Amino acid sequence: MKHRSKIIGIVTTVMLLACLTAVPVLAQPPQPCAFMGDVTVDGEPTPGSIVTVELDGTQLPTMPAEVTVDGDSKYYLAVPQDADTGEPGAGAELHFFVDGLYGGSNTWEAGGYKTLDLAAETDVVVEFDLTISVSPAGAGTTDPAVGTHTYEETTSVTVTAYPAEGYVFSHWSGDASGTNPTIVVDMDDHKSITANFLEIVEPPDVEHPPVGTFARELYDKFIAPFHNG
Repeated sequence: MKHRSKIIGIVTTVMLLACLTAVPVLAQPPQPCAFMGDVTVDGEPTPGSIVTVELDGTQLPTMPAEVTVDGDSKYYLAVPQDADTGEPGAGAELHFFVDGLYGGSNTWEAGGYKTLDLAAETDVVVEFDLTISVSPAGAGTTDPAVGTHTYEETTSVTVTAYPAEGYVFSHWSGDASGTNPTIVVDMDDHKSITANFLEIVEPPDVEHPPVGTFARELYDKFIAPFHNG
């Protein structure tokens, strides 16, 4: 009986080990990335302000869900990774806002603990670049001139294309369209436009016999001999 009990015990142990080996190890979600630091708006402490975090323009859930700047004008929060989407991923650029004002950015790292001071401003001027080019090169000019120009957001820029000698304006391409040489570009983002021109091709010259040649031949052949006689 003792041997039998021992054998049963060994078999039971082997079966338990086999079952444990067969159980899949579930992957654990990565640890949240924690952030902390001082908060200022226009250089002044701002206790009571709300801090939010965005990824590619979408607000992310944080821990705690509502992050309020404390009396010492500091904030503490953690950003977890979404189990379904896997966002934010390692190295993703996060953007931080204080009461909707841009305050700074940093990257997300699983289990990271980072110090990031947030400094927001209420009178930030947003500017965008307008890059103008012509095609083919040298086929014309533009006003404003070819190159890159910087404008404040919401500015409307009038651009006119002028063909060089031997060319005509064709159309706009890039972030503009149409066949009118004068257009208006609304600067709500960085933009690049191209004025396209076509070369004027002259029709080939066609040689014609000199005026009166046929009549001269008729005269010499049919009239002149009789006249001279």
